[in-house]
Amino acid sequence: MIRTASLLLAVLAGIAPTPSAGSADAVEAHAAIGRLNLAAYRKRQHCTAFLAGPGLVLTAAHCVDGRHPAELHLLLGYRRGEWDLHLRPAAIRRDADGGDVAALCVGGGASWFRPSRTPPRVGETLLVLGYGRPRMHALTATSCPVSAYDGGARLRLACPLTPGTSGAPVLRPIGDGHEVVGVISRSNRTSSLALRAPGLLDPGLCRNAGSLDGDTARRRSSR
Repeated sequence: MIRTASLLLAVLAGIAPTPSAGSADAVEAHAAIGRLNLAAYRKRQHCTAFLAGPGLVLTAAHCVDGRHPAELHLLLGYRRGEWDLHLRPAAIRRDADGGDVAALCVGGGASWFRPSRTPPRVGETLLVLGYGRPRMHALTATSCPVSAYDGGARLRLACPLTPGTSGAPVLRPIGDGHEVVGVISRSNRTSSLALRAPGLLDPGLCRNAGSLDGDTARRRSSR
């Protein structure tokens, strides 16, 4: 199964699933975060996505714009060519306000991040967990201070993030876990933009989204 998993990933991502030198080994792949592989004719790329409720995955909308759900492969708990759960979305829901956040309706995942009820504060340090280049085979943690917040949907972070991190959760430590404050949209050389999309956290958003393929979820074999 491990060999089969590696071959599948190579097809989906267009790269060999070899370990990344210098990866953040101290950061274990969270069961609610995954690498979103986007496979289409002559095009391979990936983003980050995460569970934000039962059967509800959030990511950046530009990662899935123009995509059919059949082209999307979410590998939860992905690390170095292995993963805990492979999910195929049944539907894509976009932010009604036109923001760069989208929801994927899936049929699996046992844990998720709860949305924060406390707005971000300028100067507060938050945590971004994503599959950014060049360490795209391991979940990387980046501490990001909040540099600006408009009180609405847009949140500016004083940290640059690399391609592949789009769709990653912006997290606030709380108790023995984390709550999600926003979703990474874009980045430049000095800062990153995250968005809050409360409308996509409606528990009924994915109701009647359609049935999933029976082979949708497949756990990796243990060594």
